[in-house]
Amino acid sequence: MIEITLNDQKVQVEEGCTILDAANKIGVDIPALCHQSSVEPYGACRLCTVEIHDGRKTRMVTACNYPIRTPITVNTVSEKTVNTRNTLIQMMMSRWPNVPYIKEMAEKYKVITPDYTHPQVDYDKNACVLCGLCVRICKQDGILKGITGFNGRGSSRAIDVPFEQRTDECQECHKCEAICPTGAIIIPTEFVRIKEAITAALESGPKSIPELAKTANLPLPVMTYHIMSLQKFGQIAVGDLDEDDEYYFYELKKNN
Repeated sequence: MIEITLNDQKVQVEEGCTILDAANKIGVDIPALCHQSSVEPYGACRLCTVEIHDGRKTRMVTACNYPIRTPITVNTVSEKTVNTRNTLIQMMMSRWPNVPYIKEMAEKYKVITPDYTHPQVDYDKNACVLCGLCVRICKQDGILKGITGFNGRGSSRAIDVPFEQRTDECQECHKCEAICPTGAIIIPTEFVRIKEAITAALESGPKSIPELAKTANLPLPVMTYHIMSLQKFGQIAVGDLDEDDEYYFYELKKNN
């Protein structure tokens, strides 16, 4: 165990624990727009920047991906930390003024009006804030990894799929949609389309997953994922095993 000082509090943490985890342990608030426990920390938003002293010098680091290896002193409310955080919030407000998370964060930290203007301001309340969570979850947990990625540079930076076109390589696992903090990613029409394709395929009788994929003209991994999802939530009736040990799926349950 390593003892650190966090806002004048002594805290015992495991070696390798991040500053953000240590802060959460004792209830110290550090904002972190781009952080989710299900993905590897990245430090994209920089909102979790804090001031530390490691015994030799004082510097600013991102709390979400700074591993604690030695005793350090952390200050989340120092003048440098507060100024850095407020500047970042103002920059986000200037570009995405209507995103609820950013508005709530600005109110919480008493940032009233941004001192900046952005050449590509986006007034959409579900605007993409470039946190990169979808990119990381796709690389880390996607059925086929790395479909989404950053595109462009500077103020033109965006998150997109290859060649800005829908790709059959995407297996529609919906993890990017689930992890997005602003609701910028929505894939309901695809799910409805596939569900309708499954229903149509079952009209001619019970089928296995490979048969459903062939009849609906969908890649086998896509069909497998959606059948498993429907089965998990009790939306599909399951029959007996066929000679190839594939389940027969009889019909979708109504009112779902």
